[in-house]
Amino acid sequence: MSGYAWPFLVARGRRLGYRTLLAPGFLISAGEHGVLDDTVVPDSQEDRAAVVETETPSGRRISIVHATHIVTAADVAEPGTPPTERAPRDTHSRPLQLIYGFVYVGGGAGPPGADDLRICRELSLAAYRRFLADEEAFRVESGHGFALRSALNGGVTEPEELAQSSMPGIEDSDETPDPVGPSYTVVILLVGAVVLIGVVILAMLRLTTTPEPIKPCPSVPVLASQTDPKQPAPAPQPAQIKPTPKPPATAPCLLPREKPQSK
Repeated sequence: MSGYAWPFLVARGRRLGYRTLLAPGFLISAGEHGVLDDTVVPDSQEDRAAVVETETPSGRRISIVHATHIVTAADVAEPGTPPTERAPRDTHSRPLQLIYGFVYVGGGAGPPGADDLRICRELSLAAYRRFLADEEAFRVESGHGFALRSALNGGVTEPEELAQSSMPGIEDSDETPDPVGPSYTVVILLVGAVVLIGVVILAMLRLTTTPEPIKPCPSVPVLASQTDPKQPAPAPQPAQIKPTPKPPATAPCLLPREKPQSK
């Protein structure tokens, strides 16, 4: 029986301790992704898969398939670039380890397949490189679900709230739905046809309408002196000089007689 699973990653950085870096979206939205780093522990043997069944704080039963990977210089280098350091370590000179794997909803997970672990390891390394770029600012990322290739024990059923149609990161079909239904397409075509017909009718009315004749401007009477060049111009009149009035005669000023002085 096949099912769906979500990748996860628990790891520590060069400065920060172990924490969940990649988790299923339904655990993150419920605030229950901490159950992963509370449950898994590093394995002394590298890339050996182990299965742990547990319950989330809300009582949901999940199976955690995990393995431990020692980080190499090639793991932290960007794809296509040569490694810049030999063995990445933390501030205490300890090798960096990843606890990666996938989460399956329910129980009964059988031995994990190599392809499933490889997919989860590649997704975990990509998230881990983003974490090392800025450990303090990094926030847990949501892992997209994928179809398991691992065998599952019979009798396992998935909860109704996590059916395939509602699983985050899982597509129901390869067909891309038409964003515009057929009814909307017909309505759009009809509206476009009506608008086009209206434009054509308006253009025809403008072409067939007779323009109103232009009325001539009323004539303005013109003086004969302004239009007849033979009419002699009036002779200029000499300027009249007015005589300057004489000032009125003034009476002579008579001085009073002086009194005789007494002897």
